[in-house]
Amino acid sequence: MHLQGIIPAKIMEFGTLEGILGCIHAGLGVSLLPRSVVERAMVQYNLRIHQISDKSYLTPTLFIRRKDTYETAAMSEFIRISRQRFNSP
Repeated sequence: MHLQGIIPAKIMEFGTLEGILGCIHAGLGVSLLPRSVVERAMVQYNLRIHQISDKSYLTPTLFIRRKDTYETAAMSEFIRISRQRFNSP
């Protein structure tokens, strides 16, 4: 991703929001997060908000899960509502 001149040297993935925020706080990188998350964590993690351009607001997002796991009623409903809301097949 080349976003407003930012070229990632290394992409890291985390399993928790706290892990992401902790690494940002430690100066290990940057992240795209919802404003509501950043506003709640700004003081604790010493964060700074940078506005991104309008053309970056819509980003393709994938939901991935193992196909051999049991699909609960909650998961089925989440997928149904997501498809309905985001108009995907």
